[in-house]
Amino acid sequence: MDELLELKERENAEATKERERREKEAVMEYLKSRFLDCTEDLFEEMFAKDIEPENMTVLQCYGQAKEDYREKLGDLVKALRAWMEDRNEVRLKKAAAFGKAVTIAENESEQEAFNMVRDFRSLKKKVLAQLTRDDGSSPHEANAMVQELNKQLADLENQLLANEIQLQEAIEDATSDFDTKISDIIKAMVDKAREFFTGVEDIEKGFHQQVLEGAITEMETHAQNAEVSSSLQDNDTQKAKFLSNREEMTGACANFNELHTSYIQNKEDQMQNAMTSWRNSFFERHRERQYHRNRQRIMDTKKVIDECRAEVEATMDAGEDDEDPDSAADLGYR
Repeated sequence: MDELLELKERENAEATKERERREKEAVMEYLKSRFLDCTEDLFEEMFAKDIEPENMTVLQCYGQAKEDYREKLGDLVKALRAWMEDRNEVRLKKAAAFGKAVTIAENESEQEAFNMVRDFRSLKKKVLAQLTRDDGSSPHEANAMVQELNKQLADLENQLLANEIQLQEAIEDATSDFDTKISDIIKAMVDKAREFFTGVEDIEKGFHQQVLEGAITEMETHAQNAEVSSSLQDNDTQKAKFLSNREEMTGACANFNELHTSYIQNKEDQMQNAMTSWRNSFFERHRERQYHRNRQRIMDTKKVIDECRAEVEATMDAGEDDEDPDSAADLGYR
């Protein structure tokens, strides 16, 4: 029973750990989509045991200075996230609205093109049917009808290409306008990020000054009471050793400050790069998609025109029409 109970407890602990891991991943994914992932566990990373100087931890002033740091940093992070959440909602809504507007414009343009192809096919069916009937038309009249049909086909090609050019120009204008709006939002967010990390740097400066002054005071007190310090118990021997080495202590304070300062600057760069990268990749993906879509539309247009022209020629050569009037949707116009 004890073994079963132990096994059950271990399974529950593992399940809890796995659930917490998934929840943490979900939180980080959400924060990343808001450019805020670098603010998560910021304090814990800055004061991780593997980078926190051991000699500084023996200082009486260190614990309170560290808690002050945690509280002030937490307030800054909370304020930043609240501000960024509003801007991110605007950014994401505008991006979704832009994508929807582009899709609507594409669908309307393609429907218009489909209608033009359908109308031409209806005309072509009537003309070719008339040509294949033995209604006494002279070769001259038949030739004139074919020439007019080919003229209509050339006009259709020009209209389809003009339709696509007009769409691309409209989308490009909309993209430029949207790029300006997004750039303004990103700039405001970058400025806010800079303001946030400047605040973190101020907290770091205050922390460093507080700990350094406290360390000097405690080391001076220790030096004045060297006789008392020499009789400290074993658990205070290490503390006495650290307080006796002024150079090492002040060096540790300076190094810890430099490490934090570098860390803060890297986090700021990380956040700004994430914002800039999102903007660049958003418009790169959009323009690449439009490039491939435009190429496909041109190929579709050429295919339709070539097949219509071949049908006219085949009818003239064979004297019959194998045309399916409802096949426009099969040629990329649906």
